[in-house]
Amino acid sequence: MNIFKYIILPLVFIFLALILLTSYFSGGVNTLFNQDSQRVAELGVKAAPLFNIPSIESGKMYKLEDYGDKIVVLLFFASWSNESIDQLAIFSNFMQNYKFLNEVQIIAVNSGEDSKTVKTVINRGGYDVPVALDETQVVADKYSINNLPTIVYIDRNGNIRKILNSMQSAKDIGDNIENLIAN
Repeated sequence: MNIFKYIILPLVFIFLALILLTSYFSGGVNTLFNQDSQRVAELGVKAAPLFNIPSIESGKMYKLEDYGDKIVVLLFFASWSNESIDQLAIFSNFMQNYKFLNEVQIIAVNSGEDSKTVKTVINRGGYDVPVALDETQVVADKYSINNLPTIVYIDRNGNIRKILNSMQSAKDIGDNIENLIAN
């Protein structure tokens, strides 16, 4: 009994602490406990994966390389996610009022749904946001999107600077964009 109390039990606690610390410093605690709703993933310089996805509005293609020196903001969403729809509404209102839109390209990327479903949701909500259709989730996979909504901020050099896995206010979106403009 003393061996358990004085040796085995402390070793178990040390082992668990090491796992949690390792996960924390590698960014895995949020995945481990699914508590990433308020976490901001600040990234070092990491090139954003290139994408080529169709727009639902006009059939044109959205390509990352077409945006030159613009900041690109991707909102990954799905119609079945109430938070996604709320975030889409926030982006739509934001785009009507934000002063630096000539320096930014915002694209809402629907993940895994057909065009008819997405068009119905966009039209019903009256959202004024460029929407791309990622039916097979190829782009979502490239960006390792696991939660919806997720917002990805890409700087003028094509590097991912921030990934947010939580609802963001228009002020938060504006602040993040302005930080990228200033840098």
